[in-house]
Amino acid sequence: MEIDDVIEDGVICVRHDLFNRSNSSDSSTSEVSDAEAEVDYLSQKLCLWNVQYNITRDACGSLLHILKPLHPELPLDPRTLNQTPRKAAIQNLRNGSYAHVGLISGLQKRVESGLNIDGNMRIGIDVNIDGINMTKSTITDVWPILRPFVVGFFVGTGKPDPLEDYLHSFIEETLQLFNDTLTVGESKYEVYIRCFICDAPARQYIKRIVGHASYNACERYEDVIHQSDPEHHVGVSPLLRLNLKMVSQFALDPFHLVLEGVVKRYLMFVLRGTKSGMRLRGESILEISRRLVELRKYIPMEFARKPVGLEQLGKWKGTQLRFFLLYGGCVVLKDVVAEILYKLFIMLQIAIIIFSVQKLIDDENYFSFAKDLIAQFVILSSNKDVFGEKFCVYNIHGLLHLYEDVRKYGEISSISAFPFESFLGIFKQMLRSPTKPIQQLFRRLAERNFLDDFCERIINFQSHLTPKNPIHGTNNYKILTSSLFTLSSVHRRDSYFQYKGSVASVRSIQKLENGDVVIIANICDTKTNFFDYPCKSSYFGIYNLGCMKWTQTNVIIPINAVTTKYVVLPYENDNIAIPLLHSF
Repeated sequence: MEIDDVIEDGVICVRHDLFNRSNSSDSSTSEVSDAEAEVDYLSQKLCLWNVQYNITRDACGSLLHILKPLHPELPLDPRTLNQTPRKAAIQNLRNGSYAHVGLISGLQKRVESGLNIDGNMRIGIDVNIDGINMTKSTITDVWPILRPFVVGFFVGTGKPDPLEDYLHSFIEETLQLFNDTLTVGESKYEVYIRCFICDAPARQYIKRIVGHASYNACERYEDVIHQSDPEHHVGVSPLLRLNLKMVSQFALDPFHLVLEGVVKRYLMFVLRGTKSGMRLRGESILEISRRLVELRKYIPMEFARKPVGLEQLGKWKGTQLRFFLLYGGCVVLKDVVAEILYKLFIMLQIAIIIFSVQKLIDDENYFSFAKDLIAQFVILSSNKDVFGEKFCVYNIHGLLHLYEDVRKYGEISSISAFPFESFLGIFKQMLRSPTKPIQQLFRRLAERNFLDDFCERIINFQSHLTPKNPIHGTNNYKILTSSLFTLSSVHRRDSYFQYKGSVASVRSIQKLENGDVVIIANICDTKTNFFDYPCKSSYFGIYNLGCMKWTQTNVIIPINAVTTKYVVLPYENDNIAIPLLHSF
C-alpha cells in the first residue's frame, strides 16, 4: 500500500480535498484571483454545510448576513448560494403529484464527475421503487424512483395512481437510452438496467401481480408476458415496454426477504410459537436479552446500531437483524434454545455467509452447499415437530429462490435494499413542513445535485496523542482507516484482525523512519471450532479463542498484510472471533 503523506497539525492522512483549490505557481495563467478563489471555496463549503445539516433558509440567510461584511462577494439569499430552482415541473396524478428530476441528465452528471465505467463503455443501473410515509401527523406518502440518484418522485396519498403515468417519464427516458446511447462530450456509453431492487409489495405493484399473502404469490412464475395464469396477474405492467425479463431482473431483496422476513420470523416463533418444546421460557428469553446487551461494548465501529434485548424485537432495525444473523446470534443462542433450533440458525447463518462473499459464491462446492442448507432450513423449520407449516410463508419460500439471484448478480449486498432504505431516511429529513411537500423535496434535491459527488473513502492515519513505547519509529498513531474497515490501538473492540491464519490485536500503529507504516500486534494462535454443524466453523474463519492467550507479542506487521478485520465477542469465559464479512 503506497502512502502519499500530508502532515497537518499532527495528523497524517491520504486524502482528496473536498474542493479543488488553485495551487498554480504561475499567476499569469490563472483567470481567477486568490481572493475570488477563497470566496468560491467558502461558498462551496457553506453550500455543503447547508445541505449536509439540512439548515433552514432563515438560519442560512442569517449567517450570510453576518458574513457579508467580511466577504462582500457572498450572496445574501440562501437560494442563490444553493442554486435553488424557483420552479418545479410537476405532473398531477389521481391521488397526488409527480416530479421528474431526470435519468439522462443524472447519468451525464455522474459520468462527468468520474463515474467508474467498465472498459466496454457500458453503464448498468439498479432501480429501486419504494414508498415511505413522510410525517406521523399526515397521510402523505412519497414514492421515489432511485439509483444511483433520484430520477423522480411521487407525493400523495397511497401508491401512485395510475401506475402508467407515474412511470411514464422514466420509461420514455430509458427507451431513449436503449435506442441510442448516452453521450457525454465526445464519448458514447451503452446504458442498461441490471435489475430492479424493491421490497415485495413494491415489486408486486409495479409488476402488476397479486400480493405476497395470496396463494399464487411466488414471483418466479415464468409466463409473465402471456399471463396464462389469471390468478397470478392483476394487470399489464407498463415496464413490459422496456423488454425486461420480468422474473430474473427483479431481484428478491435480501434485506426484506432474509432479515425482516426470515430472521425476525424465526425469533418470533422462538418467543411466541405454539410448540412448547420450541418456545422459550421467560428465564431463557431474559438470558438471551442479557447476552445481547452485554455485547454492546464489544461491537466495532463498522456497525451503525448496537443490539438491544428481545423485548424490543418489533423495533429492531435491519442492521441489528443483520448483526444478529451473521455475528451475534450464534453466540447468544448457544446452549439456550433447543438444539434443533440452534442448528437451524447456524444453517441459515452459514448459507448467508456464503452468499455474502464473492469468492465463496464463485466456488461451486460452497455455492451448492449454501443452496442445500437453505433447502434443509425450509424443510426442517416447517416440520410439525419444530415450527410447523404455519412457519412457511412467502418469505420462507422465497429463500429457495435466493440462490438464483446470487448466481446471476453476485453477493447479496449487490442486490440489497439497504442503500435505498438509508436514502429514504435522508429523503424524509428533507421535508421541513407539511406545506407544498413536492416543491420542497424538488428544491432540496436540486441543491444536493448542485454539489459534486465527492464522498470518497480515504486512508487516514490519526495521530496518537500520547506516544507509548514506540518501536523503531518516529511517530505513533491510534487509528488506521482503510476503505473496508478501521483498526484502533485505543479501543480493544476495533483492534482485531487476521494475520497468517491467526487472530491478532493492535498494540500500536507506527510510522517508521523510512516512511513505512506498520502495526505492532499481539497474536493468538490458540483457536478451536466454535461449532461443528453443519460444518466446522473454522471453514469460515469463525474461532473460539478461549481466554485469548497471546502466543506472540510485539510482532511488526506491514499494513498491506492486513486484509480482514475480526469481531470478537464473549461467550461465557471464552472469546469468539468472527470475520467482518465485507473484508473476508
